[in-house]
Amino acid sequence: MFDQKMRNRNCIFCAAQLTGKKSREHVFPLWMQDRWGLSDEGLLQTHFSETGEVLSSRHHDLRSHVCGGVCAPCNNGWMSTLETDAKPTVISLAEGQSTLSALTSGQSLILARWACKTAFALHAAANYRPIVPQNHFHSIRSDPTGLPLRVYVHARQHQHTQPFAWWQGPTWHVQAEEDVLTPEIDRVLRAQAYKICFSVKDLILIVSHNPFPNMLPVLWKWNHFPVYPERGPVFWFERDGFPEEDTQSACIALMLSMGLKQTEDRTSEIQRPR
Repeated sequence: MFDQKMRNRNCIFCAAQLTGKKSREHVFPLWMQDRWGLSDEGLLQTHFSETGEVLSSRHHDLRSHVCGGVCAPCNNGWMSTLETDAKPTVISLAEGQSTLSALTSGQSLILARWACKTAFALHAAANYRPIVPQNHFHSIRSDPTGLPLRVYVHARQHQHTQPFAWWQGPTWHVQAEEDVLTPEIDRVLRAQAYKICFSVKDLILIVSHNPFPNMLPVLWKWNHFPVYPERGPVFWFERDGFPEEDTQSACIALMLSMGLKQTEDRTSEIQRPR
């Protein structure tokens, strides 16, 4: 987990010491804010306790939402390159010009890495307690060929009712035998698991981490589109209907319907619709 003192002194992605004037990375890039008029979108960050008590709250617009813990070489180097590489795909999906099923493997990887970079920056700039492990920040910078172990990116396209939304939390529904659901599993879930969901226009992206090697994700068939990995063992459940009333409902439904299950049961392979 991220040491808070280190987080204040070192770049969140490369751990280099932050000296002089810090780079102020816009969590949502200026090109995106300008293209879709997001700069004045209000951002209400509310951190709730397990019992629903408001622990902290902060409100500002996306123009002011910056991540100060990023060094200039990261901001102007690999992050800028990734932003440039992902921009055409993000625009095409967010504006409904193309579909998720049309993504090539190369586009999927770039989109997944961009989603992680953006989700991690969102998380680091938030008033929420740090739950993304430090090595995940470092891995997304150092390994251009994949994501950290058991980190997934899923997506959905829908008719947006608001141009931006964002949710995050550690909640996973676990399906396992009673004697397996120990207090230790609960502790690990709260300390290491996460889901970070955000949307831009018609595109919803979910970055999630499963900390258990003996469990697999449970996905909502035809609603959780696998961006990364493209294939591998998962559990599918089928459910009629999908809440299309508004963007917030779609994000919440995709987050809450994603669970974990023991691998001893029969599994099926990820199948990307074509």
